[in-house]
Amino acid sequence: MKCSKAFVLIKTRNGAEQSFFSRLGELGLKCHDKYTLFGSGFNIMIELVHHDVDELDPFMHAIQRDKVLAPLVLDEMRLISHDKDYVLPDD
Repeated sequence: MKCSKAFVLIKTRNGAEQSFFSRLGELGLKCHDKYTLFGSGFNIMIELVHHDVDELDPFMHAIQRDKVLAPLVLDEMRLISHDKDYVLPDD
């Protein structure tokens, strides 16, 4: 199945990673996977896999508009990879 796969870097306030991930879940913003990074300017990387390539922008905008998530984000979010022709592997 053809999908869109993206990796997004986010910098949050120190110690806010778990709150950030919890709030994503409360809003129903699903991540394929999420990572906490150490030793870089960014401290969170989110892996997104969507069946529609147009789902990425609404996901990013929802984070920016949410009254809980927006204050946790210190810098802009950075899209570092976006494969619009990603094929999900068979399980």
